[in-house]
Amino acid sequence: MSGSTANTQPESFVIDPFAADINPGTTRGQKLFIEACDQVEEEKRVTASVENQHTTMKTIASLVQRFHWGEQVLAVRLASDLNVTKSLLTESHALTIDDFKVQAYKIWGGGVDTAIEVPVNATTQRRDLILTDLPVTATSTDSIKKVFYARVRSTMIRRAIEGQFSSKTLEALRLQRKAYEWKNANGLVEEDGATMLKILVDIVKPSLKVGLKEFKDVISKANAKAYDNDPLEMLDVMENAYDDITINRQSTYDQYMDDLFKALKTFTNRVFVDYVTRLEDEWETDVTEDTPAKIDHFIQTVRKKYNNMKSRRKWEIVDPADAKILALSTQLQEVQQQLLVEKSKHLCSSTAAHATKADTTESKPPARKGTFDTRRTKFVGQNTVIDGVAYDWCNKGHKSSASPDGMYMPAGHNHEEWLAKKIARRNQRSTPVSSDQVNSIKLALSEKMKACLMTKAGFSEEEAKVFFDDIHLN
Repeated sequence: MSGSTANTQPESFVIDPFAADINPGTTRGQKLFIEACDQVEEEKRVTASVENQHTTMKTIASLVQRFHWGEQVLAVRLASDLNVTKSLLTESHALTIDDFKVQAYKIWGGGVDTAIEVPVNATTQRRDLILTDLPVTATSTDSIKKVFYARVRSTMIRRAIEGQFSSKTLEALRLQRKAYEWKNANGLVEEDGATMLKILVDIVKPSLKVGLKEFKDVISKANAKAYDNDPLEMLDVMENAYDDITINRQSTYDQYMDDLFKALKTFTNRVFVDYVTRLEDEWETDVTEDTPAKIDHFIQTVRKKYNNMKSRRKWEIVDPADAKILALSTQLQEVQQQLLVEKSKHLCSSTAAHATKADTTESKPPARKGTFDTRRTKFVGQNTVIDGVAYDWCNKGHKSSASPDGMYMPAGHNHEEWLAKKIARRNQRSTPVSSDQVNSIKLALSEKMKACLMTKAGFSEEEAKVFFDDIHLN
């Protein structure tokens, strides 16, 4: 009976099973462990970077909440003051890698709760991360079981990182593996998940000086297009960046409200933009101080407006004026494309003609087999014979730098007839587009555009004509 009692785990009461201690050695614990360590396809994984900070931190926060990573992430003790704890999610810059090493030492290295640093290895004289064995059984003490459950949680964090982040991110982590690898004398290696998570956060939230500019850029460059026309997503990113500036870095950013208004007015829903504009007018005439609570109230008001419009299916509605502009823009692009094609044809024709002319005027190299015989450019009399071929001198348009006075042409040469044939050959190779042809194309396109504006954008015939005439004149 006593043995049965010793092997029975005390009954616990938790709403979320991940909040309880997990033992992968049990059927229940194994299922939870496998679920927490699930891996996603590579193309769907997150790449940690400063530019991708919001997605990275959002992914980490989601994992922390879903799988209850708890105090290893949300209540990390400072090595300098064990009575003070900080959250990696909201106070990352107050925590150092050494703080996480000390925490990991108590999990993997056999350290006690009062440890403030990893001890120096007597052999290497360094603070090596030495893994200690943990023989745990059903009859083990509560303190040993506590370390065991902490090891399981740390491993779950590590496995989740490996399953959610890209191979590029994992390679960057491996470069700093000395900070989180714990080894024993037999070569067994365990990796502390919380320390890996700290390194990830440091990648996306760099040093104070560099990061400050990055966060200000995130705010100042925000616009609807960058966030797929989702104001909630954009506001989340801007708020997080502002919190990093004002809370984590104890700095200021006076342009915050200006940037908020500017970003919110880039959305395409006219009703929403008009609403934001009215709020901006009220803000500018309000003489009270711009407190954090006042800013939060404004953001919540905007969120509420968007949610109401979304629930009433009024967010996707496009203003008729915007529809007209969109249709007009599309048709203008078609006209531009057509004109560019015709212009390109004409340009190619002109270039070919210019090249042909250049061929008749540039200097020629010395006579070689298969090339022009430069002896035909040296005047030795009105008639001559070169290599058995009779030639007559012609000074009517065969002039060049090599032969400024003319050149020898085959005997019986008629310059006017020769020139007419040359022009005919040139015209056959490339026929330039006449101005009448270009005007004909423009007319056809203008009629097509007017018809499209009338049928798709709701223009009247007169409105369509005025719109197109204005653009054509400009």
